[in-house]
Amino acid sequence: MLLLQLKYRYDREIDLCQRPAIRKILECDDSAAKRLVLCVARIIRLDSSESDMRYELELTDGWYSLTAVLDQELCQRVHRGTVAVGTKLISYGAELLNHKQGCSPLEVGSDVKLKLCSNSTRRARWDTKLGFHINPGPLPISLTSILPAGGVVSRVSVTVVRVYPLVYVEKLDEGRSVSRSVWAEQRAAAQWEQRHQDYVEKVYSEMKVDLHQEESRQRHLKSHYHIPSAQELASICSGDKLCEILELAPDPASIEALLSEEQKIVLADYQRSKHENTQRELEARVRERMKQSDIAPRNVTPLLRVRCVDPVVPMSTQSAMLSVWRPPEDVMQLLKEGRVVTLFGISAVGVRNGDLKLSAGRQTVYQLASCCKRDFHERRVMRLSEVRNIDFHPPFGELDVVGMVAYIGPAPQGNVGFQTVYLADTDFNVLGLAFWGGVKQFGWEEVLKPRALIAASNLQWRHGAAVRWVPCAYVSELSNFSVNPCHPHLQLALASLRQEMGQQDFGAFCSACEDKVSTLLHGYTSPLPKLISGRTTTTRVFCDSPQTGVNQGGFRSTLSGNTISSPQITSLRDRTSLLSSPSHVFQDSVTYSSDIGTNSTPVERRMHKLQQYGEPPPLSPFLMIPVKPALRKEFHVPLRKTSPVSSNSSSPLSLQTDPS
Repeated sequence: MLLLQLKYRYDREIDLCQRPAIRKILECDDSAAKRLVLCVARIIRLDSSESDMRYELELTDGWYSLTAVLDQELCQRVHRGTVAVGTKLISYGAELLNHKQGCSPLEVGSDVKLKLCSNSTRRARWDTKLGFHINPGPLPISLTSILPAGGVVSRVSVTVVRVYPLVYVEKLDEGRSVSRSVWAEQRAAAQWEQRHQDYVEKVYSEMKVDLHQEESRQRHLKSHYHIPSAQELASICSGDKLCEILELAPDPASIEALLSEEQKIVLADYQRSKHENTQRELEARVRERMKQSDIAPRNVTPLLRVRCVDPVVPMSTQSAMLSVWRPPEDVMQLLKEGRVVTLFGISAVGVRNGDLKLSAGRQTVYQLASCCKRDFHERRVMRLSEVRNIDFHPPFGELDVVGMVAYIGPAPQGNVGFQTVYLADTDFNVLGLAFWGGVKQFGWEEVLKPRALIAASNLQWRHGAAVRWVPCAYVSELSNFSVNPCHPHLQLALASLRQEMGQQDFGAFCSACEDKVSTLLHGYTSPLPKLISGRTTTTRVFCDSPQTGVNQGGFRSTLSGNTISSPQITSLRDRTSLLSSPSHVFQDSVTYSSDIGTNSTPVERRMHKLQQYGEPPPLSPFLMIPVKPALRKEFHVPLRKTSPVSSNSSSPLSLQTDPS
């Protein structure tokens, strides 16, 4: 039987020249990246810890075998038994390692291995024919089945649901990266260019002075040079000599008047050539000096981020974030919201904020699918009244809003902390926008001005986030603000807001919105213009509970103190800066006025201290605290169940282990 098998292999491989897949790959006559079906012949467990199991597989095409290297995701499948001996695997994009020259399968070295990616490898049917598949193209993978650490994805179809503004990623010298919006990048580039230009001008001036001093020293060494007579001067035809005579002459104009026309032309040509050489020498010295400077060239890369969902799943909220580095113009025109696009050769690089991260490189191919439009969560403007609902969960944790800038909080000190901008609508609903590091860090200070009607998109929503009692959304480098938006849904919403604003007194409405923001933030009922005017007040600021305070961004935080008081405040800016500074808000000391002397009784001091607190702040109209679902359940009275207990039975809570 064995001899018959050997004869059959000889007839197929030698006589009929039908070589198997592994032999073609090892002899470098075919590519391992094609769609390939192999069978697991043996599982090899490597020396590893219990928490990190590492395996290798011996794969066969029915004729020869080859060892395969697995990634972490495939090793987990082997450890769980999903991939076992006898399982057929179909893969695409495999890579042959440590193999540069072709060799026979019987002579292959032990270091030659096949590298598989779990995102391009799937289990095949039991009756699938081994070897190269009849369709050598990429293996289609669904978006929901992509593994975060599975490597390259051969082919996947996605629905583009969000296309974000272009951002710029700068890689700094210390290794970290900074992402900036278009406006922030323009400002950073202008600042770097100005700093670079100032340094170049400084170095240029220094090098010019040094070069001038060198020329002066050379002229000083030639000060004994003999000035020729008019007859000797007429016989000189060298531009070098003529220039030297003019430089050392006490009266260069008289010498130049004695020159002929030919000598003047020669002199002018030499002076121009000397000036050009001096400039080249000066530029070379400046470049050499710039190489030693601390101002290194910027390493900035444009990045386009696209949110994708599986087109097969309607209204899916499970999304992936695709990062396209250095996107060409045709790719940016292809990736439009609502389109179904097929991607070839992208990589999965992990999970961030619950979203799968995909990265596209230079080898990625984009193809517009011919299928019809799928159902997905389209963009729409969220009303500020919806944000107040504790059950508010926008799709993908993002929202688009329109409103009027009611108040802009103070910028944090040292660009550490949040600066909050408050938006209001015609129903006096308020939403806070938190900028980490301040509005100027994002470059939106020219758009976000008091009483401006704006449209904001791509704001991040975190459930339960609030500044005092005001719900708050977070601003990232993907967020966009505009007074003339380009998206149709923002244009309609902003036009409707302007129409509603035009039907009422705009100045009175703005004042009412500012008063509403002041009331919500500080529990203060006086009109906001009076606060800004600088009048003093004796009202004190209280926190919502004895153990709740406000951190540097104005967000609630838990403290250990029991009593909270604050000094007098004269304006809304003083109030907000006071709330942003824990060292000024949470103090346990009280300042006594001059009418209470040191000889007063303890009762008088206590009474005076109580009088300084004033009236309590009004209650907030709503509470932005999420209610747990378990607290909403109805209470059921527990019932006691009684059953006859025999004298031979032991207690169910007995700890006795030995029945004897």
